[in-house]
Amino acid sequence: MRGGLKIDFSFALKKLILKFAIVASILMIAGSLHADWQVIPSETDHKHFFRSKYIKKYGSFIEIWERIIFTTRTRYGDGSSEQLLKIDCENGTVQTLVSRFYKDQQWSEFSWSGKRGQIVDIKSGSVASFLKKTHC
Repeated sequence: MRGGLKIDFSFALKKLILKFAIVASILMIAGSLHADWQVIPSETDHKHFFRSKYIKKYGSFIEIWERIIFTTRTRYGDGSSEQLLKIDCENGTVQTLVSRFYKDQQWSEFSWSGKRGQIVDIKSGSVASFLKKTHC
């Protein structure tokens, strides 16, 4: 039947394109929030990450943020932590400048902060060893 019922597909198509654009935007924003955190190979069962965009270099030192997701909770019930590490590239030492622990595994439910750590030698195969090799 000609000239009968007309269906306007342009409105439905515009609505579909708008929904797709909104979803794509949300995914891009969410991806960019975590894009600067990269996985660190580790000999432990825990998941280690470092913040690649915010590595501070001065002299023979680098400062870099590390995050950990614990596969099993700590004895204090923590699910994740983050540390600011200071690595001495010349002497092969590392010191924790800041440490924070969280109840959840998304670094959102703050639990407690640790003290500044001692300067210790970097052990072969450790997270600090990987960061020294890749960023010094």
